[in-house]
Amino acid sequence: MFAAVILPAGLLGDRYGRKRLLLVGLILFALASAACAATGSPGVLIAARAALGLGGALVTVLSFSALPVLFSPQERPKALGVLAGAAFVAYPIGPLLGGWLLANYWWGWVFLVNVPVVVAALIAVSVFLEESRSPTLEACPDRRASLICAAVVRDGTAQAYPRPIAEGPLG
Repeated sequence: MFAAVILPAGLLGDRYGRKRLLLVGLILFALASAACAATGSPGVLIAARAALGLGGALVTVLSFSALPVLFSPQERPKALGVLAGAAFVAYPIGPLLGGWLLANYWWGWVFLVNVPVVVAALIAVSVFLEESRSPTLEACPDRRASLICAAVVRDGTAQAYPRPIAEGPLG
Protein backbone atom coordinates (compact mmCIF):
# COMPACT_ATOMS: atom_id res chain seq x y z
CA MET A 1 0.00 0.00 0.00
CA PHE A 2 2.80 2.41 0.88
CA ALA A 3 4.45 2.26 -2.55
CA ALA A 4 1.15 2.55 -4.41
CA VAL A 5 0.19 5.77 -2.64
CA ILE A 6 3.50 7.65 -2.91
CA LEU A 7 2.73 9.19 -6.34
CA PRO A 8 -0.85 10.26 -5.77
CA ALA A 9 -0.11 11.52 -2.23
CA GLY A 10 2.02 14.35 -3.59
CA LEU A 11 -0.54 15.20 -6.26
CA LEU A 12 -3.39 15.21 -3.74
CA GLY A 13 -1.38 17.42 -1.40
CA ASP A 14 -0.75 19.86 -4.26
CA ARG A 15 -4.45 19.97 -5.09
CA TYR A 16 -6.23 19.82 -1.73
CA GLY A 17 -3.64 21.23 0.66
CA ARG A 18 -0.41 19.78 2.01
CA LYS A 19 -1.08 20.55 5.67
CA ARG A 20 -4.59 19.12 5.48
CA LEU A 21 -3.42 15.85 3.94
CA LEU A 22 -0.44 15.62 6.30
CA LEU A 23 -2.85 15.89 9.25
CA VAL A 24 -5.10 13.24 7.65
CA GLY A 25 -2.08 10.96 7.18
CA LEU A 26 -0.96 11.42 10.79
CA ILE A 27 -4.44 10.71 12.16
CA LEU A 28 -4.80 7.67 9.93
CA PHE A 29 -1.37 6.42 11.03
CA ALA A 30 -2.30 6.79 14.73
CA LEU A 31 -5.71 5.14 14.33
CA ALA A 32 -4.27 2.29 12.26
CA SER A 33 -1.50 1.77 14.84
CA ALA A 34 -4.09 1.51 17.61
CA ALA A 35 -6.20 -0.85 15.48
CA CYS A 36 -3.18 -3.08 14.83
CA ALA A 37 -2.54 -3.32 18.57
CA ALA A 38 -6.17 -3.98 19.47
CA THR A 39 -6.97 -6.65 16.91
CA GLY A 40 -7.27 -10.33 17.61
CA SER A 41 -7.83 -11.36 14.03
CA PRO A 42 -5.27 -11.81 11.24
CA GLY A 43 -7.65 -10.30 8.67
CA VAL A 44 -8.21 -7.16 10.70
CA LEU A 45 -4.46 -6.89 11.37
CA ILE A 46 -3.75 -7.07 7.63
CA ALA A 47 -6.39 -4.42 6.90
CA ALA A 48 -5.05 -2.18 9.66
CA ARG A 49 -1.50 -2.63 8.35
CA ALA A 50 -2.73 -1.55 4.89
CA ALA A 51 -4.22 1.58 6.48
CA LEU A 52 -0.90 2.08 8.30
CA GLY A 53 0.86 1.99 4.91
CA LEU A 54 -1.57 4.53 3.49
CA GLY A 55 -1.05 6.89 6.42
CA GLY A 56 2.72 6.35 6.31
CA ALA A 57 2.85 7.19 2.61
CA LEU A 58 0.93 10.43 3.15
CA VAL A 59 3.20 11.41 6.05
CA THR A 60 6.41 10.56 4.17
CA VAL A 61 5.59 12.48 1.01
CA LEU A 62 3.90 15.46 2.64
CA SER A 63 6.59 15.95 5.27
CA PHE A 64 9.10 16.52 2.46
CA SER A 65 6.69 18.80 0.61
CA ALA A 66 6.37 20.95 3.76
CA LEU A 67 10.02 22.01 3.58
CA PRO A 68 9.53 24.82 1.03
CA VAL A 69 6.73 26.27 3.17
CA LEU A 70 8.71 26.18 6.42
CA PHE A 71 12.19 27.16 5.22
CA SER A 72 13.76 29.78 2.98
CA PRO A 73 15.70 28.64 -0.10
CA GLN A 74 18.96 29.13 1.84
CA GLU A 75 17.76 27.02 4.80
CA ARG A 76 16.18 24.18 2.77
CA PRO A 77 19.38 22.14 2.24
CA LYS A 78 19.98 22.09 6.00
CA ALA A 79 16.35 21.17 6.69
CA LEU A 80 16.47 18.39 4.10
CA GLY A 81 19.69 17.12 5.67
CA VAL A 82 18.12 17.06 9.13
CA LEU A 83 15.03 15.23 7.82
CA ALA A 84 17.16 12.72 5.91
CA GLY A 85 19.46 12.30 8.92
CA ALA A 86 16.49 11.62 11.19
CA ALA A 87 15.26 8.94 8.79
CA PHE A 88 18.78 7.49 8.58
CA VAL A 89 18.85 7.14 12.38
CA ALA A 90 15.22 5.99 12.70
CA TYR A 91 15.42 3.14 10.19
CA PRO A 92 17.79 0.97 12.24
CA ILE A 93 16.32 2.05 15.59
CA GLY A 94 12.77 0.99 14.63
CA PRO A 95 13.46 -2.74 14.27
CA LEU A 96 15.74 -2.74 17.32
CA LEU A 97 13.11 -1.03 19.46
CA GLY A 98 10.41 -3.31 18.05
CA GLY A 99 12.45 -6.41 18.88
CA TRP A 100 13.10 -5.15 22.39
CA LEU A 101 9.40 -4.41 22.91
CA LEU A 102 8.43 -7.87 21.62
CA ALA A 103 10.95 -9.57 23.88
CA ASN A 104 9.95 -7.65 27.02
CA TYR A 105 6.33 -6.53 26.69
CA TRP A 106 2.98 -7.26 25.07
CA TRP A 107 3.24 -7.42 21.26
CA GLY A 108 0.73 -4.56 20.79
CA TRP A 109 3.26 -2.06 22.13
CA VAL A 110 5.11 -2.38 18.82
CA PHE A 111 2.21 -0.43 17.31
CA LEU A 112 1.13 1.68 20.29
CA VAL A 113 4.59 3.26 20.58
CA ASN A 114 3.64 5.23 17.44
CA VAL A 115 0.64 6.97 19.00
CA PRO A 116 2.41 9.47 21.32
CA VAL A 117 4.89 10.32 18.56
CA VAL A 118 2.00 11.03 16.18
CA VAL A 119 0.21 13.16 18.80
CA ALA A 120 3.36 15.29 19.13
CA ALA A 121 3.59 15.54 15.34
CA LEU A 122 -0.08 16.55 15.08
CA ILE A 123 0.50 19.39 17.53
CA ALA A 124 3.66 20.53 15.74
CA VAL A 125 2.06 20.44 12.28
CA SER A 126 -1.05 22.25 13.53
CA VAL A 127 1.00 25.02 15.14
CA PHE A 128 3.95 25.53 12.80
CA LEU A 129 2.91 24.51 9.28
CA GLU A 130 0.94 26.87 7.08
CA GLU A 131 -1.50 25.46 4.55
CA SER A 132 -0.14 25.38 1.00
CA ARG A 133 -1.17 23.97 -2.35
CA SER A 134 -0.23 24.35 -5.97
CA PRO A 135 -2.16 27.24 -7.54
CA THR A 136 -1.91 25.77 -11.04
CA LEU A 137 -3.48 22.33 -10.53
CA GLU A 138 -7.19 21.60 -10.90
CA ALA A 139 -9.11 19.59 -8.29
CA CYS A 140 -9.51 16.47 -10.48
CA PRO A 141 -7.14 13.60 -9.59
CA ASP A 142 -4.58 12.61 -12.22
CA ARG A 143 -5.99 9.66 -14.22
CA ARG A 144 -2.56 8.30 -15.11
CA ALA A 145 -1.45 8.17 -11.48
CA SER A 146 -4.75 6.52 -10.54
CA LEU A 147 -4.25 3.83 -13.19
CA ILE A 148 -0.69 3.18 -12.00
CA CYS A 149 -1.94 2.75 -8.44
CA ALA A 150 -4.73 0.44 -9.58
CA ALA A 151 -2.16 -1.67 -11.41
CA VAL A 152 0.03 -1.93 -8.31
CA VAL A 153 -2.66 -2.68 -5.73
CA ARG A 154 -5.14 -5.42 -6.53
CA ASP A 155 -7.19 -7.48 -4.09
CA GLY A 156 -5.34 -5.96 -1.14
CA THR A 157 -1.94 -7.22 -2.28
CA ALA A 158 0.72 -5.73 -4.50
CA GLN A 159 0.60 -7.70 -7.74
CA ALA A 160 1.31 -6.87 -11.34
CA TYR A 161 -1.54 -7.40 -13.76
CA PRO A 162 -0.77 -10.19 -16.25
CA ARG A 163 -1.87 -7.98 -19.14
CA PRO A 164 -2.32 -4.24 -19.57
CA ILE A 165 -5.38 -2.77 -17.88
CA ALA A 166 -5.58 0.00 -20.47
CA GLU A 167 -4.40 0.29 -24.01
CA GLY A 168 -3.74 3.41 -26.01
CA PRO A 169 -2.81 6.88 -24.85
CA LEU A 170 -3.63 7.76 -21.26
CA GLY A 171 -4.99 11.16 -20.39
